[in-house]
Amino acid sequence: MTLTTYANAIAFIELIVAILKDIQLVPGLSLWLIIRVGIFVPIFWGLFLFVRSIWFRSAG
Repeated sequence: MTLTTYANAIAFIELIVAILKDIQLVPGLSLWLIIRVGIFVPIFWGLFLFVRSIWFRSAG
């Protein structure tokens, strides 16, 4: 397991923890949370993979 993979796993776990905290704080807005996660997570994940691929190309 490379350092980058490890960092990615930690970031993903932190994201899940933040989402779970959000659900606990605002139980009435769980539908809005599901919509928000469904829209923004794929966008951010795509951007993250895009930036990472550029970074790997520039790093060689």
